[in-house]
Amino acid sequence: MQPQSRAISDFLTIRVGSDTQTADCQFMKKKLREYIDEEGRRQITMAESEKPEDELCDFCSNIRKPFKVYPCKDFETLPGVISRGEWNACSKCAELIDADDREGLLDRCQLMMNFEGIPGTREGLRVLHDLFFKNRIT
Repeated sequence: MQPQSRAISDFLTIRVGSDTQTADCQFMKKKLREYIDEEGRRQITMAESEKPEDELCDFCSNIRKPFKVYPCKDFETLPGVISRGEWNACSKCAELIDADDREGLLDRCQLMMNFEGIPGTREGLRVLHDLFFKNRIT
């Protein structure tokens, strides 16, 4: 029996209101903010603003700096939702990424984002991380 391929959309649902600038992310149980970037593209983020001081680790959502930046190709995370360009990683996540410790990265993200024990979250994070590693430019 071959393992079934799963999509991040199996675990993550984002609803964007047409008359608001926020989105509801059921997977993370957090409010997301929608904005238009300098190239006119719709972006969705958990950061409070586009200011550099509000940037988050793209893995565990930690605000601790400095970040290590990982160049990536653009890729679709959900139907119609594109991850564009580089991903930021806090020093702890960067250590795990550089060591290719994917299980350790999943453990850290679940802990930091208070996802431990929530059904489906580890699998959803795994799909998202796999997309990152597949599209990372080394």
